[in-house]
Parts: sequence; structure tokens; C-alpha cells
Amino acid sequence: MKSNLLFKAPAHCAIALLLLSALMWLLCGFIAAEAVLPKSLEILPLEQMAYIIPRSRNSQTVWRDKYLSMLSPGGRVYFLANRREYAKALSELDKLPKHETGSSLYVKAFCLNGLGRHREAVNAYNQAKSGIDLVFNPGAKFFLHYAAALMDAGQSAQCLKVLNSASGMTGTAESYRRRAKILSNTIARRKLAVVEKSGKYQEAVNGYCKLLFERGAQFSLREPLKADARTRARADLWLKKRALQPSPAKKEESARFWLNCGKAFLALGKVDAARECLAKVVAVEPLVRYPIPTETARAEAGTPLGKCRAEARMMLASLYYARKDFSHCCAQLRSMFLVDPIVDSTFWLCSISMIDVPQLVQQSDVDLHTMTVEHLLDERILEVFGPSRTEYTGPDPFKNDRLLRKARMEMEKRSFSACFDALQAFIETNERLCSSADFYAQPAKTASFMQDYSYRARLLQMGAASAIGKQNWMPGFKSNLPLYKHAAWDAVEDSLLGMHRAKNTKDDRTLSKADFASLWHFAAGLRKMNEGDYRVAANQFTHACSKTSKENDVYVYSRVLLGVCREAAD
Repeated sequence: MKSNLLFKAPAHCAIALLLLSALMWLLCGFIAAEAVLPKSLEILPLEQMAYIIPRSRNSQTVWRDKYLSMLSPGGRVYFLANRREYAKALSELDKLPKHETGSSLYVKAFCLNGLGRHREAVNAYNQAKSGIDLVFNPGAKFFLHYAAALMDAGQSAQCLKVLNSASGMTGTAESYRRRAKILSNTIARRKLAVVEKSGKYQEAVNGYCKLLFERGAQFSLREPLKADARTRARADLWLKKRALQPSPAKKEESARFWLNCGKAFLALGKVDAARECLAKVVAVEPLVRYPIPTETARAEAGTPLGKCRAEARMMLASLYYARKDFSHCCAQLRSMFLVDPIVDSTFWLCSISMIDVPQLVQQSDVDLHTMTVEHLLDERILEVFGPSRTEYTGPDPFKNDRLLRKARMEMEKRSFSACFDALQAFIETNERLCSSADFYAQPAKTASFMQDYSYRARLLQMGAASAIGKQNWMPGFKSNLPLYKHAAWDAVEDSLLGMHRAKNTKDDRTLSKADFASLWHFAAGLRKMNEGDYRVAANQFTHACSKTSKENDVYVYSRVLLGVCREAAD
């Protein structure tokens, strides 16, 4: 009966077979893609990928879920706490049969403080501290976290006592993390922050000055800011002839202008006007802003804008000190540190070390864990899943680069030698910039080149070289510059060389999945093209085109090289 019906309805049969074949084609395509892409997309160790918190809520959490499934119940609590999923960690902690050990109480206190329940956190820390024994014997970071909760709860006196306890442990330098000097400086700054928050501003000022002097800062708050007659005359003349105020968009010029105004007013004894101008210098937006304040301060140190801001802060601190306004003086002195002690407890040395919670985790969790991730979590939260951890205040510095545009046009015209030369000029020009004294003058441009464009241009140049027959021209991505390479580029280079992906990549930046996939396939296409296997190379270039937008250079180069390979294959 069924066979008769099929013969009587050939149209339905054809449609059914067509749908079935389409389904099988999609399934085979999915399986083939899964066979190629998972290893190439896991460009960082699984644990590190699991900690990354995507900016987009719609982003997949496949790595987080996969890593969680491999952990013990206690290991999941530890992971969720360090990932800042505090409520979820507490919920999982309550399910454990033994959740009153010192290790469990430590994690509980850490999560409660993260949720803003500071008094409850302090109580839990008190209980955890009373449980310290030969098994639960945490290092100095436990006391830093304990002190942070006490500071948040307003218990300054007790906070200082706990920080003193941490000071006695700096000799070991947290063998699993930090050197003794860094740890002791962090504790010293936090002690002064507690003193400042408790209202003892003059004592805090003296302490900050001592630390800054030890760091090498050359200034004295007690030196009067006075000028001789000749300087006053020059200042008066400059103020009368001064040019118009620069545009706020010209940040370095604007900072220098207001700094000179402040100096001139100060020379003339107009302290209030000077202070107003110097405050405008401090308020100028950084050229490049990073998610972590420390990274912004580090990038700015030594740049013209950074020098202007540092000089303005020193002068403001002296002015406030002369007026005995120690509160505002503290604020200026604190800003001279790379790590502000008032806010550093939220991101500096902020992870729980696995070695400190032995009663919570199991050996299987220890085997999956790497110290690299702890090191990254101690300095920042891995919350950026994109091309770079840097947040530029302006547009992409290479979006309309003349040499990149020329190289793209020459590639589309199939002028491969001219394309090769244009990319070589782009690389050499920017390498000179990164190696020169102007390195910090254009931080967005140099950082973008060193993190991404240096490698991207080299890879595209290999495509032009392959098209003109330079089959042995494979220099790799090595350079004499102190490049901040994406871990993804190691995987791309491995694809280029026909090797397996490097397993222990160590980096906190990652390309997006689509961008990485296009680069990975492009490199695989170049390898096959140079081996003379043009059909497989064409297939890889097709994949590269499908993984990126038509505006992307990788798409343009892949499309042209796809045509070259098809012609060679025919």
C-alpha cells in the first residue's frame, strides 16, 4: 500500500527526497565544520576561555558550560566565585555536604562581599580565620580580601590589624603569584587608604609622600611655589599674548595650554586661577582608555599628555598642602600611583588562589587548573571577548590607512608585486614608529599595530608573495619589536605551517570567532597553495570568504587568490 501511494504521488516523493537530501547535506556540512573548527576556535586554554565574560549577552557560553561540566561540585563553586557569579556560587555552596570548612567559609565571605553584603562577609571571614589550621592555611591574599570586606563595612581599625597580618606574610611573596616587593607595596598603599578613609588626611599625606619618594618621584610639598621678578614678567607677557584655547579634541595641546596657564597664574600669585587651570589639565581625557585604570595609567606614563598631567598633579598637591587642605592633597597624591589604593581591591590581587581552598576543591580540579589564569584574574576580569582588550576613544587608527588602501587596490587589480611592496612599506613605517621615541605619542596606533595589524599585514603579504611565485617566502610572524601578540596568531601560524595548534598559549586577548576562523582558513589556503594543491587551497579560501564580511581585507585577498587557484587547477 505504501509503495503504491508513493508511485501515485511522484511530486510528493520528489519533494520528500529533496528535503531529505538537503537535510543530509546540512548535517554533513555541520559535521565537517565541527571537525575543522572546534580546535581552531579554542585559541586559548579551556579554563581561560571559560572565565571570559562576553560583552554581548547573546554570545555563546559553550566554554563556560563545558568547563563547569568537568569540575567537582566544590570546583564549580570556586570557578563561579572567581568568575564573579557570586549568587550562583553561594547557591552551589549550600548544596555541598560540608560547607562550613575554612575553605568554604572563605569563598562564602568572598561572594557575600562581592554582593555588597559587607557585614555578613566580615562575619564569614571571622569564622574562616578561626578555622585556620594545618590544612586550611591561606596566604596573604586571604587577608587582603578580608581587609577589603572590613574596609567596605567601615571597620577601619580592624582592617588595619588584618593588613598588618598580611604584612607578616610578604616574605614568601605568595610563592604562587607575586614578588615580595609588589605585595608589600600593595599592602602599604591599602593601609594608607584606610587611614585616609578614616579622616586622618595629614597622616595619609605623609605616608603617600614617603611611598612616592621611594618610587623615585622628585618633588617636595613644603617647597613654596614662588617666582622671581623676571619670571613674573614673562608670565604676564605670555598671558597677554597667549593664543586661543585649543580644541578639546586636541588633548595634548589642550593639556599643555592649561598647564602653561596654571604656571603663569601661579607665578603672578593668582593661586585660585592657577588651581582652576591645573584642574583642567587633570580632567583632560586620556588618548586611549583601557577597561582597567592601571593599564590606562601605564600607557599614559611618559607620554606628553602623561607628563603634563603628572606635573599638574604635583603642583595641585603642593597648593592644597599649603592651604592645609589635606583631603584634596590626598586625592592628588593617590592619582600619582599606577594603582589607586582606594579602588584597587576591586581588581588587583582579587582572585581566590586554588591553593588556599584545599578543603573545597579536588585533585581533578587542580589538574584542570593553571596558574596563568590566576595571574590574569589577579590583574583584571576577563570580560572582553573581541579583537582586543583595548578600548580606544577614537576610530580604528588604520581604517583609512593610505598604504593598506593601496595594497587592497593593487590586490584587486592582481598587481601582486605592487601589493607586496605596499604592505612591506606599511609594516616598515609602523615598525619605525613603534621603535621610535614617538611610541607613546600615538598609543592607539602603536598598540593596534603591535597587537593585530603587524600580523595581519604579514599574513596578507604572504598571499601576495604566493601569487607571484615566492613559494618559499614564509617569514612567519616573528619580529624584533616587543609585540603584544594575540594567542590566536600562534594558531594561525601553526595553520600556515601545517602544524597542530600550540596548546599552552598564554594571552588575555582573543579575536572574535568569525575573524579568527577567516584568518585560520586563509593561512591554511596559503599552505596548500604553496604546496601546489590548488583545489584544496581554493576550498580553504572559499571558507575564509564565508567567515568574514566583504569589507574585510581578508575577504578581498581570499576572493582574488581563490580565482588564482581555480585558474591554476584548471
